[in-house]
Amino acid sequence: MNTTEILGRMLGFDEVSEVESKSWTFTAPWAEGGAWVFLGCLGLVVVAGLFYFRWQSGRRPVARICLAVFRAALLCLVLLVLAEPVLQLELVRNPKPSLWLVFDGSDSMGIEDRIVGEQRENFVKAVGAAVPQGDLPRVEWLRRLLKNPDKNLLQGLSEKYRLRVFKFDRPDGVERIEHLAKTDEGQVVKTEEGEDKVDVSRVADGLSTSGQVTAIGSALDNLARRHGKGNLAGIVLFSDFGQNSGPSPEEAAARLGVPIYTVGIGPEAVIDLGLNLQAPLLMKKAERSNIAVNLRQSGLEGQSVKVRIVARPVGGDGSPRLGSEQVIEEKEVKLTGDTTTLDIVYTPETAGRFTVSAEVETQDGEVVDQNNKAEREVTIRDDFLRLMYVEYEPTWEWRFIKEVFYRDKLVGERGFRTFLRSADPKVRHTNNLFLQTMTPPRSEFFENDVIFLGDMPASTLSTRFCEMVKEFVGKFGGGLVVISGPRFGPSQLLATPIGGMLPIVADPNARPRDEREFRAVLTADAATVPFMQLGENPQENIRGWNNLGAIPWYQPSLRPHPLATVLLSHPADVCPSDGQTRQPLISIRRYGKGEVIYLAFNETWRMRRKYGELFYRQFWGQMIHRLGLSHALGSQKRFVVRTDRQRYKEEDKVILSIEAYNKDFEPLTEGDLPQGGLTARHVAPQRDAADAAPLLVSSLREGIFEAEVQVFGAGEHTLKVTDPITGDVSEVNFQVTSSSAERRSGKRNSVLEAKLASSTGGRTYDFDTASRIVDEIQPVPRPEVTLKVLPLWNTWPVFILVVLLMLGEWLFRKLVNLP
Repeated sequence: MNTTEILGRMLGFDEVSEVESKSWTFTAPWAEGGAWVFLGCLGLVVVAGLFYFRWQSGRRPVARICLAVFRAALLCLVLLVLAEPVLQLELVRNPKPSLWLVFDGSDSMGIEDRIVGEQRENFVKAVGAAVPQGDLPRVEWLRRLLKNPDKNLLQGLSEKYRLRVFKFDRPDGVERIEHLAKTDEGQVVKTEEGEDKVDVSRVADGLSTSGQVTAIGSALDNLARRHGKGNLAGIVLFSDFGQNSGPSPEEAAARLGVPIYTVGIGPEAVIDLGLNLQAPLLMKKAERSNIAVNLRQSGLEGQSVKVRIVARPVGGDGSPRLGSEQVIEEKEVKLTGDTTTLDIVYTPETAGRFTVSAEVETQDGEVVDQNNKAEREVTIRDDFLRLMYVEYEPTWEWRFIKEVFYRDKLVGERGFRTFLRSADPKVRHTNNLFLQTMTPPRSEFFENDVIFLGDMPASTLSTRFCEMVKEFVGKFGGGLVVISGPRFGPSQLLATPIGGMLPIVADPNARPRDEREFRAVLTADAATVPFMQLGENPQENIRGWNNLGAIPWYQPSLRPHPLATVLLSHPADVCPSDGQTRQPLISIRRYGKGEVIYLAFNETWRMRRKYGELFYRQFWGQMIHRLGLSHALGSQKRFVVRTDRQRYKEEDKVILSIEAYNKDFEPLTEGDLPQGGLTARHVAPQRDAADAAPLLVSSLREGIFEAEVQVFGAGEHTLKVTDPITGDVSEVNFQVTSSSAERRSGKRNSVLEAKLASSTGGRTYDFDTASRIVDEIQPVPRPEVTLKVLPLWNTWPVFILVVLLMLGEWLFRKLVNLP
């Protein structure tokens, strides 16, 4: 150790290689520049000389000179202390660069890979110790690697770098692992050379598999945000790289701007077969529905597997009914490519709640088999949609919509009713198709699912009707279709509560524009709305809308509502509000829990001119499916039981919400209920309904009740709620699973691993070659210049020097017999 390093250690710095510059100055305000200090010292020297040569005479000249020197030095030193001198040193240091070790702490690190043959021998050699027979979790192999007694990875890296160790086991960042050896009092242990000593056991024991997602991008972003990157040489990342959550790891790595050395844990190729199931949550009895099963395979190319899809009705206790399983499809499928899709047409024969499951047998050599089965709960309805069409007088649109839905299986004769203002009162009383009034009792009005409002004058729209329509859409999730006609138009709705629900802002002075015919134009947003897609493909969709032909007129508006989506627009006419936006012809908007659709003309019946009802029925049929089937039907809207999700993990909290109204669809309150809330029961898997845990669901606000239930135990759970009005029991089912997304595949994502390394200038390593990191990555010296300011006036050396000068003068005086 040279004198420069010794000086650095004395000043509290390691690895000091050079003192680049040094200077000193005075910091006392009166001493700036040093002139007063020099003059003061000169004066003190003169005073010391006069004192000993004039007032201490009688001694030999040599003695007087020595005493004067002692006194002058002491006085000058005191003056210098009062001037507050400081010494400034620029120290050149070569500290060890930092290296961050980041470990994957997600559930996939608990997978027990089947490692045999030569690969197992390499693994055992890498850990440097005997390994018990059988399959070990990935994290256990990693712990044994870190504890290797022969050539320890951590100890080797700590000789070159300052280590910081982290793990990521949550979706939003990293957690630091303490890796320094400590005494019982918590003091960090230092080696003889003064370096921090790495405790490999603390690092190995700090690894975990508790994370439910692998979020490498979030971990890297969190490192960059919370931990300083000064003198950072790189990151060593240990993971299986099964990214399934959070931002892009490649982008996060680029933002860090340092090399990433990736150590892959887990096999690059495994035998694995997984599937997922896509089925509509809502189906109609006796109508065809499509179910898709996607098979994902690795290492099984060209093999045939048997896929079995079944529907199991859910019983009253929340469990599938024994002996009532319905096989939807059982088929041999040849696996080609990474993904094979099996499309199935399913026509339900009975109504109710069903669990549709797709499963495939575990294949030889599969490590992960939790992904060989997928389930989805579906509801099959036998109920019909209830449509109410309010119109002033018969129009072509009214006639053809009535004919379409009168013959529709989902609506039929029971579901379609109309109020025609110009109809003969005798017809309203004798024909069940017609309603006698547009404001029936609330118990009947709110049983509707979709309301069509035609071209009505404001004088015929009562306040009660408009308020009930607003409540029907906003509170109960009903659908409203407003169809403008050439006689009255949307301006009639401006003074009513319905005016504020429209997807357009009506113009009070507007009149129908019928100067010239035009062909409507589909907007870009129309592609996202199913009822705007006609036919079976894009070509047929264009043909269907072209079949609408030239439209002779439309009702203009000021502008679209800010929350609306325009689906069909005028080819040339613009809105007067900005002079740029094309006039909306068909637009849609969410209002409360429901949706409102506006048509600026009642001429869609022209779609029938070449192809009959083909496109016309599809357009209106898809529209009422969207508006009517997105919520509980008919009287079921009065008491609706829901959970916030359909699938949960163990220990999750389920939010149970209930919309409860009386027979007149007025909200229930706690005061209406004897127990102060609704009564419910929670039926867990493998438990009888008699053992169901009771639950009181309290009121959140009028008509809305809510409770929170924590769930344990994998399987299907049921929450059963009693309707206080009818005494009927409504139930909702949901799935609880103990397996996380981490177990969907046992394969290491070597593509992502290689990208992270190559894009940042790092390297990739396998588990059995990870020890090469110590030799292959070399620290790059990065000299640091540190400015050290030392106050000299309050240091121990100055104090000792003052004391020595005082003692020296006193002893010398005694030697020459001075008092």
